[in-house]
Amino acid sequence: MKILICVQEYPPDCSGIGNVAKAVADELGCVEHEIHILMPLGKGSEIIKKYYGLGLLFWWNKVRKEINRENDFDIIWVHNPLFLGKVKSDKVYATIHTSYADRHHNYKSFTKIYYFAMKFFEKICYTRNKFRCSVVSPQVSKEMKIDAKYIPNGVDTNKFKPPLRHGDDGKTLLCVGRMSPQKNPLALVELMSKLPWVKLVWAGDGDLRPQVEAAIKEKNLTNITLLGRVNQDIIPNLCAGADAYILTSYYEGQPLTVLEAMSCGLPCILSDIPNLNQLVKESGCGIVVDFSSPLANIKVIDYLRSKKAITDRYAARTYAKKCDWKLITEQYLKEWKKQ
Repeated sequence: MKILICVQEYPPDCSGIGNVAKAVADELGCVEHEIHILMPLGKGSEIIKKYYGLGLLFWWNKVRKEINRENDFDIIWVHNPLFLGKVKSDKVYATIHTSYADRHHNYKSFTKIYYFAMKFFEKICYTRNKFRCSVVSPQVSKEMKIDAKYIPNGVDTNKFKPPLRHGDDGKTLLCVGRMSPQKNPLALVELMSKLPWVKLVWAGDGDLRPQVEAAIKEKNLTNITLLGRVNQDIIPNLCAGADAYILTSYYEGQPLTVLEAMSCGLPCILSDIPNLNQLVKESGCGIVVDFSSPLANIKVIDYLRSKKAITDRYAARTYAKKCDWKLITEQYLKEWKKQ
């Protein structure tokens, strides 16, 4: 098959969406499909970084015009598209990683207005265009009120695998993620202030890092280690040194970092939000926590000290093996061949 992948970001400088596109593209290339990548470069990339949603609308408008001129591909795979106009090609297949539908509820002032506006633009895209879609979590379909095939994200189970032996003292947590409003990083600092005997290793950077550092200093915390942005290759080693993975986000699609931690045999302590609830339910391991509750630390302590936290290591790895990128890519190919 000749496949065009249209994505707003791509490695090496990207987050989850670009990494998903790259992982599937690599698998497709291994079985001799012809892969082409359309992504913003130079000025286009700068516009997105500077103007956020408006930059995305500008770029996807250029993609739409390109698609409407292009008839040489078997499949045009688009990721989180924001087309305001009509796409003429019947070869477009969209994967939706996250939705703007309910995100404005968690924020105030300008951020709330921003997400509300993006929700409106997103609705225009999927109302005017009826291309087939997949979602990385069933909750995304519910939020957007659309019919879509559920294809989860994947993980490289050969790269991310359990160490010969985890520690069993239940005293080290790992978080890999941006320090952005969506990730709710200050809630993680607050939690750690109530768990002085627990260590947190935190890999990631972002706009809220100064606030995070200020909060750590104000609370005089010595149990948090900030690594900043790290190379993807060292994440398996970070997982090997941890007892559990933790994420306090307000909103997620299906985070690759959680699947990578699970593939390394780490049980996960996740926000009590629908998409992460779904992941815990499917895998049969880990827990969800309302991090705004004053009793959140008690729930975390009880879990870390429980036998379930030990047995969940095996359940986590078992689930991750079902999400190996090779298997996920086969699901996409099966869907695309229905065209």
